[in-house]
Amino acid sequence: MTFVLGTEGRMIDLICNECGRYLGALNGLAEFEAVWPLLEACGWGGRPSPQGPHACPRCASAALPSVDDLTAALDPTSDAAGQSHPFCAHLEVFSEATLVVVSGDLTEPVLASVQDVLGAAVAMDRDVIVDLGQVGVVDAAGLRTLVRAHCDARKRDRVLCVAAPSRFIRIVLHTMRLDGAILTFDDRRLARVWLASQRMEESAPAAAVKNWRLGQ
Repeated sequence: MTFVLGTEGRMIDLICNECGRYLGALNGLAEFEAVWPLLEACGWGGRPSPQGPHACPRCASAALPSVDDLTAALDPTSDAAGQSHPFCAHLEVFSEATLVVVSGDLTEPVLASVQDVLGAAVAMDRDVIVDLGQVGVVDAAGLRTLVRAHCDARKRDRVLCVAAPSRFIRIVLHTMRLDGAILTFDDRRLARVWLASQRMEESAPAAAVKNWRLGQ
């Protein structure tokens, strides 16, 4: 990406470092910080800096591995022998959130069950913690279901977060650029503490919040 000064003010030329695609001058957008979020929303990828590298939507999508590719590459249960882990889940209700404890694989064959469990948790109109500490594999269908539940919770002004995800699940969330959208905690206790603190801040007067933050 380069900055050039035109007759109508500062302009930005955007070039894909992968295929050389040229977007053309963007008039009236003087600051890179204001431009890049708009370009990301249109599918451009790369480093958030004028120097790049940057990738057009086609190249950015091609560089992004699918969840199935990640499953095959990172998780030993997805080999040709095909070990599977039966899915099961249960709900626990606390004052600050509903806890969904999941075990097994979040994959296409159990998609209906996953939807039912997460849907029931979100319908309680409370914050939701999904404990994935005993989950082996999450495929594209399972990931979509998790994201859908997260969006449904947001519509209710609630939070759906994930606790104790495996290294594989963390990599999937990061690679699919979801780690910035879905809150992740090392364990359910930390998730409960954080959610409780958020609700405390929302309900407490400003002076009380300040004292709580200072440990007074």
